[in-house]
Amino acid sequence: MVLVSALAGAKAGDEQAFRELTDPYRSELLLHCYQILGSVADAEDMLQDTLLAAWRGLSTFEGRSSVRAWLHKIAVPTSRPGRRPAMTAKSRSSWRSSPPCSTCRPASAPCWCSATSSATTPPK
Repeated sequence: MVLVSALAGAKAGDEQAFRELTDPYRSELLLHCYQILGSVADAEDMLQDTLLAAWRGLSTFEGRSSVRAWLHKIAVPTSRPGRRPAMTAKSRSSWRSSPPCSTCRPASAPCWCSATSSATTPPK
């Protein structure tokens, strides 16, 4: 019922209700944006663009999907070429060859944990 009341409040213009609705997914969205863009700064910008688009388009959310899925659907077009600079071949290869930290596994995967300071476990 918290989701229903937060959704109703957010649709009525309550910013706190919108935060209750989106904050549980904030770190996950930041990581998702980082994985697409390869830059923490660009990922933070993309996250803000995503949340702004979600706020503006809240009236279109019908509840047929989860809030999480809806936010991810908004985030993907935000990252299309032309909206954000693509990673260069050089930055992509250095990102992939960076040594794994003690949190990231497997070692062949790029280190993702610097994308957000609150990231404590690898994505599933």
